[in-house]
Amino acid sequence: MISQDVTERAAERMLCGIVIRRPDKAKEVREMVSPDDFGDFVLRSIYVAALSAIDKTGTTDVLATSIEHGKLNAGNDQSLMIVECADAYTSAALPAFYCEQVREYAQRRAMREIADELVELSMQKDADVSEAIEAARRRLSGIEKDHGGIISIGEVMYETLDYAERLAKGKIVPVMSGLASLDKVTSGFYPGELTYIGAAPSVGKTAAAIMTSLAAPLQGKQVLFASAEMDAKQLGQRVLSNTAGVNATRIRDAKALTGSDWDAMGDALTAWSNQPVHYMFDRNVERIIANARRQRDKGACDILMVDYVQLLRTGTKYAQDRLRVEYISHELKELARALDIPIIALAQLVRPQPIKGSGDIPIPRISDLADSSALERDADVVILLHRPEFNNDTIFKQPGFGDDAEIMARLQGTGKRLLYWIVAKQRMGPTAICTSIFDGAHNRFTALER
Repeated sequence: MISQDVTERAAERMLCGIVIRRPDKAKEVREMVSPDDFGDFVLRSIYVAALSAIDKTGTTDVLATSIEHGKLNAGNDQSLMIVECADAYTSAALPAFYCEQVREYAQRRAMREIADELVELSMQKDADVSEAIEAARRRLSGIEKDHGGIISIGEVMYETLDYAERLAKGKIVPVMSGLASLDKVTSGFYPGELTYIGAAPSVGKTAAAIMTSLAAPLQGKQVLFASAEMDAKQLGQRVLSNTAGVNATRIRDAKALTGSDWDAMGDALTAWSNQPVHYMFDRNVERIIANARRQRDKGACDILMVDYVQLLRTGTKYAQDRLRVEYISHELKELARALDIPIIALAQLVRPQPIKGSGDIPIPRISDLADSSALERDADVVILLHRPEFNNDTIFKQPGFGDDAEIMARLQGTGKRLLYWIVAKQRMGPTAICTSIFDGAHNRFTALER
């Protein structure tokens, strides 16, 4: 952690004071300074609270900022510091000047952090010097670009080639989903990308997230799973069902468990209790983002799973759900880029309605994502889950899928269902339809190869 000097902290305090005392300047300040530019955590939280209060009411003051800060940071009263920030403001204070100061100090801290890491690496005899220098160069280049710097076509091409080289050498490794047929199409989930997995209610989207969250640690990846839909017991029953191979219904009604079930669950607990998978049960997107940043800083978040986006809430109140979901989607997209991790966010689809005239059941489309078209715009990848129920499902009219109605019929009575993974959007790859068998009783998927 790079320490601050008095002048850095004074500039950040003054900027908070400007936003609190001059909310009409908030737009100008927000465009120039992000919360991450603050070196002082308390002042950063005050800056966020003041902006959040302005977003809600169009203005703020000491009291409104204190109230909003309390909502966003329960148990962390900073009322005295908020008063101190407001008192620091003078009418002669120029917002642009202090914005530039805070930004410059943020760049200097980043430079010192890189320099300290280089010094430490230089003392390690087994350190790869070339790799360390290249990593430092990329980070130094990124400091200015983080603030809207302009780069040339040569720099873009060089960085692209450098990225490809690191991929080829295995220095960048995407996270595989756990379903082989899907991974063949997507090549996995890549750092910096946002993927939406959409499904109608009760089709299997949470099970899909569980599958990847359990596949990731087997690839050496650390997982943060944020659940807005289920509590620890509900999600735990599904995870235990998958890892132990025990019917989820029997776990819910524990009286039905057999001796072998208890043994299997005990073995699963032993095998998985130390795996790097962590959960949080919260609907507030700001807290999810803050926890993801903290976990990433500790090296404990290589992939973030969010279940599911339409249930998330934010400190800012919006007149329409569409605007709320749009804001949340934008924040998740920015978080994926900032932390350089894949984010897999689940999303609700509207229930399919029979096609007028024919009565056929349609295949899900991206436009079926509920509440906001922003999900499609922000996503690098969109995967739609589809579980056919009847022979008149239009999936069976797709080339190569005509015989699947027979597979669906054979599965009746087994507790297993046919489930399709429709890769409806892939910014850097093809669209496709992958087929699987979903065992809902054990929250497991099996790829159906063609």
